[in-house]
Amino acid sequence: MDLLVSHPRRYYGSAKQEVARLLERFGDAAPQVEKSGVPGICVVHTSLEPRQLVERCAQLFRAEPGAFRFAVKWVPVDHWCEKDLEAMFRLIEERVAPAIGRLMFAKRPPLGLFQDHTFGGT
Repeated sequence: MDLLVSHPRRYYGSAKQEVARLLERFGDAAPQVEKSGVPGICVVHTSLEPRQLVERCAQLFRAEPGAFRFAVKWVPVDHWCEKDLEAMFRLIEERVAPAIGRLMFAKRPPLGLFQDHTFGGT
């Protein structure tokens, strides 16, 4: 699983060490941290579930703010694709839209199943 982690520019080395130390603390014995090609952002490969990891980081930050000096923003990555529009549209159609549909239906029934009692509705 992957994350993007923001850090101050020119502090990749310090951020890499901090991310590795934190991931090891959370149970990943062999995290991989690499440059993304964008200054101030690194790519993190971990065996841990990214969304749970972000929540654990938030909890740790509340308990120990000093644990985060360089790795300042952690963003889970659900899907990767090429950086052209066709690839992005394909990814959205094939993987993102179906997942959103399942999530929407899991949270509430389709709109057609609701009765509208506002503004004189039936």
